[in-house]
Amino acid sequence: MVLVKEITAGSTIAVRGLDLQLFWQLNQLVPNSLVSISDLNINKGEGLFPYCQLPARNALEAALRAYAKPLTINSAYRSVIAQAMLYSQKQRGLIDNLVGYPGKSDHQKGGSLDIEEWAKVKSLMTSHGWRWTYGDKDPMHFDCTSNEIKDIRPNSIKAFQKLWNKANPNKQIAEDGDLGEKTLNCIYNSPAEGFSNVEYPRVLKLTSPLQQGKDVGEMQLALRKANIELQQANQVFDQATEQAVKAFQQSKGLSPDGVVGEETRSLLQLN
Repeated sequence: MVLVKEITAGSTIAVRGLDLQLFWQLNQLVPNSLVSISDLNINKGEGLFPYCQLPARNALEAALRAYAKPLTINSAYRSVIAQAMLYSQKQRGLIDNLVGYPGKSDHQKGGSLDIEEWAKVKSLMTSHGWRWTYGDKDPMHFDCTSNEIKDIRPNSIKAFQKLWNKANPNKQIAEDGDLGEKTLNCIYNSPAEGFSNVEYPRVLKLTSPLQQGKDVGEMQLALRKANIELQQANQVFDQATEQAVKAFQQSKGLSPDGVVGEETRSLLQLN
């Protein structure tokens, strides 16, 4: 199990499992505060969590229609977890990017984008409801100017606090939406893959040490139900399970990476 504070890779994909659990908890707290942009004409950067607020999606869609070509989006909504991970790396000198303090970053509102082709579309974006906020200090960054963008950052922090308390009944923290030192310390000491003892699913994959739990067993049973060869559903994500996941993904036309994320989970009909 790798903790958030131990991650050295710069991409926020490293905390995607925990991010998804936080996302589901946020939707329990404030339903539909974020919408998907996966169906738009975009290329997805490696660490992209493809969600933003509805006014930002509408402004992006308008810009894409005018551009008539796909845009590469490297970052959209970024959770307080992902922001804390990046901020920690900045503090340790592992990255030299411009990184805002957790709980205060524009990306945590769900109204910001990092666009790879920023130089080509700067004028187009600014004419379709976007602001080139930081100039050459952070040239990829654009903020939606709609006054309908709400500040959901306190809700995201409160969602993490609720998630932490569900996973740690004997180490409760205040659910006040304030990113104090105690909450930030809890974020850093959370498992990047997600908590195994809460109802929100984690991303399942081959790790060292091996992932174990009821969720792994349910996924293994789903693979066997889908006629994928797997000798036993032993609740351990071992190499045989990874190969079975890859076989299932290949049968469904997905990239066979062996990682049970949102799309693979949906096709396996896992709740």
